[in-house]
Amino acid sequence: MTSERPVIKAVIFDSDGTIIDSAAIFWNICYKIAGHEFPTDFYLELNGLKDTDLAARVIKRYNLNMTPEEFLHQKDILMDEEIEHLPLIKGIDQIIYKLHDMGIPISIATGSQRIPFERKYVNQPIIKLFKHIITGEKCKVGKPDPTIFLSAMKMMGDFKPENVLVFEDAYLGVLAAQRAGMHCVYVHNDPSNVEEQFKIFGIKNAVPHEKNWCDFDFNRYIWEPQK
Repeated sequence: MTSERPVIKAVIFDSDGTIIDSAAIFWNICYKIAGHEFPTDFYLELNGLKDTDLAARVIKRYNLNMTPEEFLHQKDILMDEEIEHLPLIKGIDQIIYKLHDMGIPISIATGSQRIPFERKYVNQPIIKLFKHIITGEKCKVGKPDPTIFLSAMKMMGDFKPENVLVFEDAYLGVLAAQRAGMHCVYVHNDPSNVEEQFKIFGIKNAVPHEKNWCDFDFNRYIWEPQK
């Protein structure tokens, strides 16, 4: 990112791990179905993929006797008791409400399937602030392909990628934002290896942010609300 403050006119959010705190439950269930905990390199390869792509890679790696659809069905069954009570990532509601009050268009672009996505937010009134939501079924290719972010931008209005900010928690999602020509904030838990992983994934223009949105710096950007 350049030293000049970027002009931001629209914002796109990932969902899981960025807005909704579902990551720990999701991955533990995946480990249970696969019968293995995933090594770090495989986890990073999976994090940010469409659900169907993720399931296919897990099945192939561990030679599971099931289809991606069956894998995801098992995942949904195991998540059923928890899915409607997942909390928000700390501080993200403040950012979303502030952007809404500022008049900045906001959308969600996620690789999750529509039905489980909707269930995660059934008790989260904040979802009503998002007029545009793209889930995994809407894009044939998932992140790190930039299509899902470019589609979300098009749905929100006539914007240029350089005026869009993406909030992400996966390296593949950050790379997708970069390939779309957008700015990106990467929220994470582990500051020790972020720069190293940025180099591995070829990420050059993202801003790392430790996983607490309460201290997000709005002054890093110039905001231009829609009139």
